Amino acid sequence: MVATHTSTCRACVNMCPTVVEVVDGRLVSVAGDRDNPVFRGYTCVKGRSQPYYHNHPDRLLTPRKRLPDGRYLPISSETAMDEIAERLQAIVADHGPRAVASYFGSMIITNPLTQPVQLAFMQALGSPLTFHPGTLDKPGKPIAAALLGAWQAPLQGYDRADVALLIGLNPAQSHYGVPCGAPSTWLGERLRAGMQLIVIDPRETELARRATLHLQPMPGHDVAILAAMIRVVLVEGLGDREFVDRYVGGVEELRAAVDPFTPAVVGRWAGIPADRIVEAARIFATAGRGYAAAGVGPGFADSSTLVEYLVLVLETLCGHWLRAGERVERAPTLVAAPRYVAQPSGPRPAYGFGVRMRATGLGATAAGLPTGVLADEMLLDGEDRVRALISCGGNPVSAWPDQQKVIEALDRLDLLVQIDPWMSATARLADYVLAPKMFYEVASATFPTDMMMLMPTWYGPERSYAQYTSAVAEPPAGADVIEEWEFFHGLARRMGLQLHLSAMFAAEVEPWRIDLEHKPTSEELIEVLAAGGRVPLDEVKRHPHGAVFPEPAVYVEEPDPGVTHRMQVAHQQMVRHLGEVWDREVRAAATGGGPRPDGSGFRLVHRRVQHTYNSTGVEPAPPALRHPRFNPAHLHPEDLAMLGLRDGDEIVVRSARAGIPAVVRADPTLRRGLVGMAHGFGGAPERDSEYPRIGACTGRLLDAADLADPYVGMPRIGNVEVTIIRRKRPRVR
Repeated sequence: MVATHTSTCRACVNMCPTVVEVVDGRLVSVAGDRDNPVFRGYTCVKGRSQPYYHNHPDRLLTPRKRLPDGRYLPISSETAMDEIAERLQAIVADHGPRAVASYFGSMIITNPLTQPVQLAFMQALGSPLTFHPGTLDKPGKPIAAALLGAWQAPLQGYDRADVALLIGLNPAQSHYGVPCGAPSTWLGERLRAGMQLIVIDPRETELARRATLHLQPMPGHDVAILAAMIRVVLVEGLGDREFVDRYVGGVEELRAAVDPFTPAVVGRWAGIPADRIVEAARIFATAGRGYAAAGVGPGFADSSTLVEYLVLVLETLCGHWLRAGERVERAPTLVAAPRYVAQPSGPRPAYGFGVRMRATGLGATAAGLPTGVLADEMLLDGEDRVRALISCGGNPVSAWPDQQKVIEALDRLDLLVQIDPWMSATARLADYVLAPKMFYEVASATFPTDMMMLMPTWYGPERSYAQYTSAVAEPPAGADVIEEWEFFHGLARRMGLQLHLSAMFAAEVEPWRIDLEHKPTSEELIEVLAAGGRVPLDEVKRHPHGAVFPEPAVYVEEPDPGVTHRMQVAHQQMVRHLGEVWDREVRAAATGGGPRPDGSGFRLVHRRVQHTYNSTGVEPAPPALRHPRFNPAHLHPEDLAMLGLRDGDEIVVRSARAGIPAVVRADPTLRRGLVGMAHGFGGAPERDSEYPRIGACTGRLLDAADLADPYVGMPRIGNVEVTIIRRKRPRVR
């Protein structure tokens, strides 16, 4: 008998509302929920493909233990937790708790309890070493915000925007840069209402084709372009001068720092007309309400922190912050809303504080611990190295930069535990692989959506929105799968570690002591997280299709008396870094460059594809999709002709670090000299022969020692110089 349920997708932070059909507990179909007031039936192909994933024959339905000969033996969850707890206790006894690290990847989105319980376990263990992808994927956003200082109310953002500046992102693929909930529909509505759209991107994306103004530079010049736009705003006296005079410091220092970055000079460097840079600055500064957002492209190619800092500087010069008396349309729902006040606060610690990495000396950052150097912590000599890693919701072998170093580091561990529904590239190296439930098999609520509300304009809906879902499907019969949080609970019980769970952002609510002997239900833990929220969880549950929750309304308050802080648009370190960029650009312009007929001189840029996950769940891609199951290397047709290549020819893309196989595809939307490839595909080098089925790992081309962002130890991931080498093999269709 078919049962129909409302639920939410958790393939990404968009969390699209869905209507699912279940037969005898088995998920059989997923569609968008047309009765949802925000998404209006929108879902992406990953979400609609979930029955394929939930029921796939390769899905892990029982834990695996690696034997000395490399084979894997099925074991029970209870036995796995027994053995892992014993081994962790021995490592901690011999080397201390800091010998144990944990990592959670982007797929923790599948269950809102995973991250808080994992963090509670690490805290009880006494190890400060918890890492996540936020220090590899746009880490500059929170770091730059700390360097600038805060306006204690949100950006104007999506609310009645008259202008949007979107740099190196494509909402049609990433669900970032415009509100979630049918992003293309929202964009069309705003453009028809008169919003002007400025896009800066080396590729003519779906977004760029709808732009009022598209700047198509060579990659790696985003800092210079933003500096030139800021120069135009300052020289022409544009923006919100009253706001700047009252609340902003460092304007004259900023003026001096950007003065060399004239549109004429920057235009020559980036390969774009100077008057287009001037036009972009004038539109953004004079259109009215607006927002700017930079994607992974700019941050991958250069310092994510400096890019994001200049974006915030531009927003601040234009006064794009909510003022006293304005309603906060994006107030969080299930978690407590902060106090929003129309006043600035000064800069705060942004990087280099707290726990220090022993291999590199880098410290904690506003974005978290530096994941880019975690492999170095494993490769240390002596007693100080990381000896155990618990990896959950991610796939380090495919996702972390410098795949060769990552594999070497993981191989050296005394204990590697991977929680994964698939035998991913990382699972194939693990000592134990725990099999988790998949997301329609667990209860959830839109806590990640609320987290987006508490950040500047990145992801999330246009209005306060929330939804709760119970578990609507069951694991296959006979499966031994558990929720990720249950694994950490089981370890804590065996190791005698007391766990405490706190309500999210509700300081007045006492942390909840998790009962280790009588395991709580997921629903009970979700109630703990939601305690103190702006809207009670029970009220959210009354709306099975999800709902907008405008009440209780939240407004920006009048400033407190005597506040003298100012936001700083010329932070000393950022000004120094901007000078270094100038010197680098001058040197690069003097030496020339560009693609050559021998295949050298190309630049690798990354692109997202909507039909795959970032780093996990890629391998068993649904065969019915009208997309390649591998990640082609896209080049401009004229570059293919110069190299004597045709669409479908096999090549090797080689950097100074390594090479990977690829198949070329003609793409006239790219600038010449670029190679566009999707990241997160492929396995370890020994699986390169399976390229047509699983793709290749672009992370192998990256060098962990080549830092794009020194503040957080993030290696250069984009704008990497590569050479194209033809392979003497038949073309792939």
